[in-house]
Amino acid sequence: MGLCFKKASDVRTCLSARTFGIALLIISGISAMDGCSKSRNRLQTDWEVKSDSILSSLASSPQLQEGYTAYKKYGCILCHGLNGEKGIKNANAQTGEEIPALTYVAEGYTQDELKQQIWKGLLDIPKKDSLGQTPPYRMPSWKGVMDDKELELLAVYLMSLMPKGEQEEW
Repeated sequence: MGLCFKKASDVRTCLSARTFGIALLIISGISAMDGCSKSRNRLQTDWEVKSDSILSSLASSPQLQEGYTAYKKYGCILCHGLNGEKGIKNANAQTGEEIPALTYVAEGYTQDELKQQIWKGLLDIPKKDSLGQTPPYRMPSWKGVMDDKELELLAVYLMSLMPKGEQEEW
């Protein structure tokens, strides 16, 4: 170690302090992991409560409920948010460097066009800076993974996300 000890008790004291320090670090790490776990569990619970709230608001339409279930099942919720309201960050993506929200998808697609886009996926994400990195997140193709009924229900759900007052105007 390159340390000089004047007597044997100094070595024992040093080793005891070192052992104590290592034990303290281990205990701190375990406590921190437990805290993270509790925080993650609370976050997951909050997510589930909000998700259940969305499902109950769709109670009047079993078709929309099933569409939302497909939205969660196929992971759309992970990138586009709980109710399609906000996408996650997607560095250097032309769409404001984030995955687009889906609340206004009805403005840009017919239901059939939307189903085709879901089937096809979106593997080439346009770059904000053509010389910059490729955006890391892409939408996978769901053809052969999602059945026709789920695709239809998902499209109906996504088309319903447009705020009601604005739907009539459109």
